[in-house]
Amino acid sequence: MLNNLNPGLTGSLWNLFVLVELLCDRLGLNGAGLAATVTASAGSLATLADLGRQARKVDRKTLEPYLGYYEGGWSLAREGRELHLAIGPRVIPLEVVPDGIYVMTGGPNVGAQIRLAKENDGTPHIERPGVETVRRTTG
Repeated sequence: MLNNLNPGLTGSLWNLFVLVELLCDRLGLNGAGLAATVTASAGSLATLADLGRQARKVDRKTLEPYLGYYEGGWSLAREGRELHLAIGPRVIPLEVVPDGIYVMTGGPNVGAQIRLAKENDGTPHIERPGVETVRRTTG
């Protein structure tokens, strides 16, 4: 259960399922809990479906200044028209939504947002809102 504690749209669903189904329902503590979990799940899945409809492949020219290696072991690479954010062995595909924000389209944090921007000195950075911001070290 602890491996699935993540801030993404799907992480909390696993925790709710374990808490409600495996603990509360089986002990007779919360009869309405399972229905609440299903409702929360449906809402999260609808949000993901909406993101999927908006997501587009990334523009090569827009990305070029951001490709490379970043602090903390992160890297941003393009493979054809696909953009990949990587840390260690984990490779996370990204697509862009109309407002210019990138979203994770695979991995445990599907739907999580990524912003690509530049520091005042022009150094590119990757921002994971509410989590961390890392600066590019080499292109």
